Amino acid sequence: MFVLAICTVSVIASCSRSTQDDNSSSDQSGSTSQTSASSEPAEDTDPTGTYVYENGQGKTELVVSSSTWYATTTMKTGFGDDYDASQAMTSRGIVNDGGLYDETGYIKVGKLWKNANKKWAADLDAGSGTMVLFKE
Repeated sequence: MFVLAICTVSVIASCSRSTQDDNSSSDQSGSTSQTSASSEPAEDTDPTGTYVYENGQGKTELVVSSSTWYATTTMKTGFGDDYDASQAMTSRGIVNDGGLYDETGYIKVGKLWKNANKKWAADLDAGSGTMVLFKE
């Protein structure tokens, strides 16, 4: 059975949206009723890339390619970065239709999705709940 081991995971419950003042009064941008819509970046349609979750107790990095994923979890022990890196836990598996599966392809351990800001995120099942990682 596949288990991504991690101690005390805080689940990110919300993603704050940064707003900008719209100082431009140009008519070239088209007509939109929301000022934040004109400042939003183009939608990312490709889920491949690096996803990260970090808190004071450790860091998890998830690298997603078109058909596989690889995760590294490093816990902060207080014995130094070199020691922590040598004790890192790794996992890998298969990406299928937005789902993250273990190496056998039978056990679903997470999923890729887009949040309200149309940014890619990944849910990974951990021993104590679900960890949310955001694409860099």
